[in-house]
Amino acid sequence: MKNTCLNEKRVIIFDLDGTLTESHDGIINSTIYMLKKRKLPVPPRNEMFKMIGPPLKESFANLFGVPKADVEEAIKDYREYYTEKGMFENNLYSGIPELLKSLIDKGKNLAVATSKAEPYAIEILKYFGLWKYMTVVRGSGLNGGISEKDEVLAATLEDLKKLDESFEKSEAVMIGDRKHDIIGAKVNGISSIGVLFGYGSREELESSGADALVADSEELRNILTTKV
Repeated sequence: MKNTCLNEKRVIIFDLDGTLTESHDGIINSTIYMLKKRKLPVPPRNEMFKMIGPPLKESFANLFGVPKADVEEAIKDYREYYTEKGMFENNLYSGIPELLKSLIDKGKNLAVATSKAEPYAIEILKYFGLWKYMTVVRGSGLNGGISEKDEVLAATLEDLKKLDESFEKSEAVMIGDRKHDIIGAKVNGISSIGVLFGYGSREELESSGADALVADSEELRNILTTKV
C-alpha cells in the first residue's frame, strides 16, 4: 500500500458509520425491530455487524432473507425504530472531534459521503457537534435515488466542484471502514484510507486496495498532516 502524498490532500471525505461514529447498537436494534415485525428469523447479535456499511437494501436481501419485492417496505419498518431511537444509540469514536478540528486548523476541507439516508446523516452530525466542520454532506436518498457508495461519492465530488471550481479529484481522499468505501474511491479515481477501528477487517480493506490503513484517529491525523 502506498501512503505517499496523503498528507498533501486538501479535501478529506469521511464515511459516517464505523468511521466517525460507533453506530452498531442503533442499526442492529432497528434491524431486529424490522425482523420481528415481519416475523423473520433474528440472527445472533454478533453475526449482524457485517450489515453495517453497505446500503440497507443490500443487507436486508442478502443477509436477512427479506424478499427483494419486500425490501422497500422492510426499510420503512426499520426506520420506524431508527428515527425515534436508533440513530441516537450511537457514540463517537475516540478522538474524532479533535481530529476534525486539527484538520480544519491545517486548512483542510472536510466532507461526509455515507450510504445512510442523508437527512439522518445530517441529524447525527448535528447531534454530535460535527456538522460545523463539514463543507459537504451526502447520503443516500430516502425514497430511492442514489444509494451505492460510488454514486454517493460521485455526488459528493460534484458538490465540492460546484463550491470550488479549482477543486480537482486528485486533491481528495476517502476515509472509510468497509470495502464499499475503498471500491467507491477507486471507481471515482481518488485515494483511500481504511480505518481498522470500524466494522471491516484488515483483509477486507487490503484486498479492496486501500492506499493506507490506520489503527486510530491519531494515526489518521498523522498520515493526513505530517510531511514525509
